[in-house]
Amino acid sequence: MAERIALIYQGLTSHNAERYGQLRQNRTANRWLQRADRAVPNIGLLERLTDPSAYLEPEFASTANFAAATAVTHTLFDSTGAWQPSIVTGNSHGLIIAVNTARGYRSYEDGLCFSQERGRLMGTVPGGVVVLSSNAEIAEKILQQVREETPLREGQEVFPTHYNSPTQTVIGGSNELLSKVAEIAKVHGVKAHTGLVSPPSHTPLMEPILDDIGKLVAPIVIDPGIPLVANTDASVLESAEDIKEEFQQQLIEPVNWIKGIRTIFESGVKTFVVIAPGSDSGAKMIQQIVPSADILIVGPGSLYRPNGK
Repeated sequence: MAERIALIYQGLTSHNAERYGQLRQNRTANRWLQRADRAVPNIGLLERLTDPSAYLEPEFASTANFAAATAVTHTLFDSTGAWQPSIVTGNSHGLIIAVNTARGYRSYEDGLCFSQERGRLMGTVPGGVVVLSSNAEIAEKILQQVREETPLREGQEVFPTHYNSPTQTVIGGSNELLSKVAEIAKVHGVKAHTGLVSPPSHTPLMEPILDDIGKLVAPIVIDPGIPLVANTDASVLESAEDIKEEFQQQLIEPVNWIKGIRTIFESGVKTFVVIAPGSDSGAKMIQQIVPSADILIVGPGSLYRPNGK
């Protein structure tokens, strides 16, 4: 019986401009990056690929993340021969890329352009995120204290956005309240740092762009060939309708990454291949969630495990 493998994609905060630039040295990867540059000529993808400041723009970061992860995926396929993962998923924006690997979009360009426009719309929503080095329970205590100590106004709220691992929970909301979150986290002995890409995604603050996202999603032709694990409830998505609904729901609901990874592991899949054109932080999260899993990381020109082997 063939080994069952999960292919995993990371979100926007995993980007690394230097490592993305290294992809251009690989013939296969560079071909996919050039294809992306032709598909979305208005953002200067190749010209700005190694500029760290470009990744502060959600539109650029979304497009580059999609292009770089796809490039690494095809480099992997070219080097290992024909094989098919049993299941795929991605954290946050990584889910948009995962659908591409599941052969869900009519074309690579369709997925790339959707990713770009989704990023542009997200960038219109004010606010940000703070990453806490804590589990969900402690993070909720911090949020409760913020709500008790701070008068809340309309649009001034904070919410959990990602349950990433037993030691990482992300909070999104208005910048004013996020400063308070970081302050109270320090009192609790919890480290906090500002997220690299600013929109307060996966919170109700995204509701103003939900209709626009719905209009963007509606015409996309999706025909998935590989099961996809949802971000919101870790269910397995196998129809176009379910995937399109998840694209909208994951904008306003938190990413339950812990539950998603456990769902995959408990289904009998023990090998996780993490596509990591930038940071490999996603692999370390999986290692914390399911310590006995076999984790392989695919980066620019390399295949390795979290311990460096």
